[in-house]
Amino acid sequence: MRALTEQLQVLAKEGWDKRAQASYVRYVNKGQVELTECFRQVHLVGSPLYTQMLQVARLSPKEKLALILRQLGAYVDEYDFLQLSVRAKYTFDPELAPLAPFYVLVRSYVLRLYGRAKRKSQPFLQEFAQTTDRNAFSSQLNLLRTYLDRQALSYLRTKYPTEENDLARLLCYAKQTGCALDFETGASFHNRCLKTTHAYLPKNMKVQLAKTDTTGHFNLKNNARMIEYIVSLESLNFVSQWNVLKKRADQTYESDPKCYNLFELEEIANTESFNYGIPYGRGTVPFWYRASHAELDGVSQLDSQVRRVAKKKWRYLKDARQTKAGLAYADIVNQGGLTDLFLWRSISQEKRLSLYQAYVDYLRQTDQKAPGITAFLTKTDRWYKK
Repeated sequence: MRALTEQLQVLAKEGWDKRAQASYVRYVNKGQVELTECFRQVHLVGSPLYTQMLQVARLSPKEKLALILRQLGAYVDEYDFLQLSVRAKYTFDPELAPLAPFYVLVRSYVLRLYGRAKRKSQPFLQEFAQTTDRNAFSSQLNLLRTYLDRQALSYLRTKYPTEENDLARLLCYAKQTGCALDFETGASFHNRCLKTTHAYLPKNMKVQLAKTDTTGHFNLKNNARMIEYIVSLESLNFVSQWNVLKKRADQTYESDPKCYNLFELEEIANTESFNYGIPYGRGTVPFWYRASHAELDGVSQLDSQVRRVAKKKWRYLKDARQTKAGLAYADIVNQGGLTDLFLWRSISQEKRLSLYQAYVDYLRQTDQKAPGITAFLTKTDRWYKK
C-alpha cells in the first residue's frame, strides 16, 4: 500500500524506530480502523496506539521521554514556563484517562533514569546545573508534569459534564474503575497563606489515585499515588493553576508573573502536582524508590517563574507537631476520607476556627501526625461539643 509506505516514512522522520513502525503496521493490518484514522490516533499522545508504539520502541528510557517532548513541540520560554508548540503535529489524547497505561510508562521511564537517587541529591537539579540551556532535558521533563496534570483534570471535566462538582466527577471515575482513592497524604503545600495571615484555616484537601498500586507490577510500573487532585473543602471543585492560566492570542500560555493578581497566584501556588516519584502517604513504597518522591517531585528551583513568585507570596505552614506555637497546618481530611470532609462541612463557620485550633493544640501535645477531623473528635470529644 503506497499510502501506508508514505505514512511509515513520515513516522520515521517523527522519531519512530523500526520496531515501533512494525507495531503500527500490525495495528493497521488488523483492519479494525481505517488507515487515516490509525495515522490520526498515533499522533494523539497517550492513546492506546501511541502507548503501544512507545512501549515496543527499541529506545532507552531517556530517548523515549525526549521523543514525547519533541513530538509535543515542548520548549521552555523566557519565564521558565513549558510551552507546547501550536505547530506540533502531536497533542495529548482527549481520551487519556487518569489510570491509563501511558502515565505508568512515563513514570517507569523516569524511575529507571532517576528513581534510585540518594536522599537530598535532586537529580533533575544536578543535571540542569551542568548546562546553561533553559531548554535542557531535565528542565523540560520536570515541567512536563504540569501538562500531565492538565490532562487528568480535563478528562474528568469532559467525561462527566453533568456532575455537580469536580469531586463528584472524581468519585464517578473511581467507582467506574474500581479504584480506591488516597486521602491520607499531607496537603500542607496546597494550603498556603499570606505572611500577614493571623487567623488560619485550611481550605483544601489532597486526593491521589490510585491509593495502592493497581498494575500488579509493584516496582517500576507502579501507579500508587501517581495522579493528584487538590479539592476545595468549600466548593468541592479542583484547585489548579490550569483554572487561572491565561492564553495569549497565539494560543501559548501567558507566563509573565506580572500578569496574574494575588488570588490567581494563590491557585497557582496551591496547584496539584503529578508524581514521578512514589509518595509515602500511609501506603507502601518499593524499597528502591523510597526517596523517589522527595528527590524527583517539587523541585522548586526548576519551577516556572510564575509558580516561584506565587510560592513566595503564598507560604506553606509547617505541620502542627513540628511547631510549638503560632500558625500551623493539620489535615482536616485524612484517615476518615469523605467522612472527614462531610463532618467538617457540617460544622458551622463560627465554630471552625476554635475547633481547628484545638485540633492543632492536640497534635502538638501528642506529637502525632494529623489523623483527620473525625478521628480527632472521636478521641477527644471534650475539645468540642457540636
